[in-house]
Amino acid sequence: MRGFLAGLTSDAEYDAITAYFVEPEEEEGLTIVRHASTESGQAGLL
Repeated sequence: MRGFLAGLTSDAEYDAITAYFVEPEEEEGLTIVRHASTESGQAGLL
């Protein structure tokens, strides 16, 4: 996402905004799809 927003926001602005995002809880009843990251090999949200 940083690359997508690179021309619009600074890294500091991006970090300040995304600090409020949290992964949804299973109890919320959302369909959560996890994909392996190509950079770190760890799963994350899409």
